[in-house]
Amino acid sequence: MRAANGQLASAKAKLAGSEAQLSYSEIRSPISGVITDRPLYPGEMASSTAPLLTVMDIAQVVAKAHIPQSDAALLKKGDKATLSITGVDTKLNGTVTLVSPALDPNSTTVEIWVQAANPAQKLRPGMTTQLAITRRRCMTLWWCLRQLC
Repeated sequence: MRAANGQLASAKAKLAGSEAQLSYSEIRSPISGVITDRPLYPGEMASSTAPLLTVMDIAQVVAKAHIPQSDAALLKKGDKATLSITGVDTKLNGTVTLVSPALDPNSTTVEIWVQAANPAQKLRPGMTTQLAITRRRCMTLWWCLRQLC
C-alpha cells in the first residue's frame, strides 16, 4: 500500500511539473491587437533577447505627414482633421496631436501627427491615407455665398 501511495504521489508531482511546463509554452499578449511582425516561426529556438511577436493596438491610429512650413505655421495641437482611406468609403475624424517644432533639414518640411479612433479597424499599420485639416472657417464667406443663391 505504501508503494502505491508513493507512486501516486510521484505521478501527481510529475503531472504538476508537466502542467507548469505546458503553461510556459502558451504566449499571451497584455494588449489586444494585430500581430504586425513575427520574426520566429514554429520549430525555431526562441531567445530572451529577441521578440517572438510584435502586437500593435490599432483601436487608435496615428497618421504622420510632412507639410510645408508655411502651412504648419497655421496649425496647432487640437485642430480637427479628417482621414480618408484610398479605396474605402470611410472617413475618420481625428485631431492634430503634434506639430513638430523642428524642420526636417533635408526637405524643410514639418512633421505633424493626427490621431483618430479606428473602431472598425479599417486602417492598418503602413497604409496610405489622405489628411484634410481645417484650421478655421470663414462665416462671412458662407453668408455671402448664401446671399447669391
